[in-house]
Amino acid sequence: MRTTGHRGGLFISGGMLRCKMYDSWSAFRRGWKRIYTESANRKSTRLRQAAFRLRIAASVLPVFSLLALVTWWPFWHDAALWKQLVAIAIHGSAVLMWATASIAFARAGTIPWRTFPQWPLGAWRVADILAEAARDLEDGTPTEWGGRVYPRADRGPVRTHGGAA
Repeated sequence: MRTTGHRGGLFISGGMLRCKMYDSWSAFRRGWKRIYTESANRKSTRLRQAAFRLRIAASVLPVFSLLALVTWWPFWHDAALWKQLVAIAIHGSAVLMWATASIAFARAGTIPWRTFPQWPLGAWRVADILAEAARDLEDGTPTEWGGRVYPRADRGPVRTHGGAA
């Protein structure tokens, strides 16, 4: 663009243009491991923390709240009414907050809102990629991308076998 004197830009195409970055799951994992590694400033501890938080916030808590709301229902008939209402309010509001946030993200990303029940599984798989990127940094595994090999050192604390850094 510089040689022609034209300016570049990014525009929302409204679905007119499409781009497919990866042609396989392994290419997707390799590409996003590279991106996540750099986003975490090559710190395995940040990648592990992000993986843990993502699993808890986007998979474990929503699924457990929904399961609690649905499966504990038959057992609530023995509890006092106020306990039943508190349980319904807590678990119901947790599920509602998750669903509302998921639908808002889907709308912002023009993702079909009906896919949001699959998001806990997707979040878990993304957390796997984050954890794998952390392992690669800790083990000194180089990143392979675009026919090149990039050695990347872990900038996080060094782990020892005794567990202390």
